[in-house]
Formats: sequence, structure tokens, C-alpha cells
Amino acid sequence: MNKAKGQISWINPPVLVRDLSGLNDPSGIIVELERIRRDLTTDPQGAIGAAKQLIEATTKTAPRELGS
Repeated sequence: MNKAKGQISWINPPVLVRDLSGLNDPSGIIVELERIRRDLTTDPQGAIGAAKQLIEATTKTAPRELGS
């Protein structure tokens, strides 16, 4: 991570998605991870909002995956 003029910039952007193939429907999680990756350097507030949405998507996905 390099800082230039008060902004975050990446030489090699972080990989946010690992293997989610074990989940029946990871779509909500993947959408939010992509939003975070996209907004991280240009729209930090958007990335924070996406992180909140990621928590919500994960809390919805976990019970489904566990059969609850």
C-alpha cells in the first residue's frame, strides 16, 4: 500500500474473494466484496458501506448454509 496525496493506492490490490465454492449461494457476499474492492481507493465511504452490507449478507447466508 502506498499513500500519495492523502489517498490509498495499491501496487498489488488485495484479493478479497477466496474460495466460496462450498457455499450454496455466495452471491450476496461476492457482490459486497466486489464493491469493497472497487471502492477501496476511490470511495472509502462507499467501501465502509459495502463492508456493513457484507456483514449483513454474511449473517443472512450463515443460517441458510447451516440449515437453520
